[in-house]
Amino acid sequence: MWSLLSLLLPLVMSLPLPVQSTEQREEPSLAELARQAREERAENTSEVKVISNADLERMTDGNIGTGKAPPRKKVRRRPEEVELTIEDWGRAFDDVRSRLVIVINQIRAVQLKLNILRAGFYQAGNRFQQSGISPIVDATFVELRQAYQEERDLREEIERLRRDAFRSGLLWRQIDDLTGNLPESPADYQPLEFE
Repeated sequence: MWSLLSLLLPLVMSLPLPVQSTEQREEPSLAELARQAREERAENTSEVKVISNADLERMTDGNIGTGKAPPRKKVRRRPEEVELTIEDWGRAFDDVRSRLVIVINQIRAVQLKLNILRAGFYQAGNRFQQSGISPIVDATFVELRQAYQEERDLREEIERLRRDAFRSGLLWRQIDDLTGNLPESPADYQPLEFE
């Protein structure tokens, strides 16, 4: 049986396969498609109306758009580009100073939380209880570091404001009055790392 199959297989493989010629296809050739497109364009000579902005405003009564206002881009202008009054500078300094006070209060709250966690950690009787407190302490350290970074950023922003105010023509005495008394940094607090 295998010998018969081995003889018939080459014979079957050598037979020509039926191939459909290009003339028998129903699809037109690329040249034929191009000819048809040219004929359609020649037959279709209707004039295309171009709508201008004036036409569009007339058709929509001046209300062009989707009904939503586009989002406004906030452009931060340097003080040299815009003439600011001393009241404007005062509001800018007040804003940054109030944000700084909030961040410093947050730092103090996180420091207090860390002290409480530390006391709980050392009062825990065994490693199992300490291991439950340890992840909370780690997250609190991350929170504290972020608050310290935010405080540094705000203090740098105050210094930039002071330089910009001086460049705009304010005197240092006026700038000192606008800056006011800044709260002291609680950054001297150095929490102890746990093992």
